Amino acid sequence: MTLNRKAELVAKQLISQSEVDAARSARDSAQAELASAHEEFTKLTAGARIEDIEQAKAELAVAQANVTLQQQKLDELTILATRDGILDSLPYHLGERVANNAVVAIVQADRLPYARVYVPATHRAAFVVGQTVTVHVDGIKDQYQGKIRWVANEPSFTPYYALTEKERSRLMYLAEVDLPESAMDLPSGLPAQVDLP
Repeated sequence: MTLNRKAELVAKQLISQSEVDAARSARDSAQAELASAHEEFTKLTAGARIEDIEQAKAELAVAQANVTLQQQKLDELTILATRDGILDSLPYHLGERVANNAVVAIVQADRLPYARVYVPATHRAAFVVGQTVTVHVDGIKDQYQGKIRWVANEPSFTPYYALTEKERSRLMYLAEVDLPESAMDLPSGLPAQVDLP
């Protein structure tokens, strides 16, 4: 029944006023749905409004800024080694507090292994960078031919009384000798000896 017909029946007192009110409410609701559908149809056929485009651009900019901020936080909390290598030690465990500027990982640089040796002052002059020397590693039968990479200019052990000619022979100079690639699998920290030239 239409709203007009129900209005006539109320006037003749054949139906109650509440039925007319319900019909009027249903009509108003249907008209609102029609207007909403018409507006949606207009939006789809005419394209997005400038305001909607601007709002979407603003939301995109906010999302991009948030991604950048989160990436920056991740970068600050990510520890990257400055060079390739093999992880040797992690002094801290997950959940432990780390002091400022503390070492959180020890990485063996991905380069040739080397032996760190002390050269007596009496042999320092003959121990020259680039020279080939024989290296003996404790527990290894083979000997390695190494090349002197570096020799310290200052002695490592300088007792206060080593200023006399007699005591100068006690001075020791730190040196590093590169080992061949065949020594790559040697664990670090093994004692080694070098045949002095």
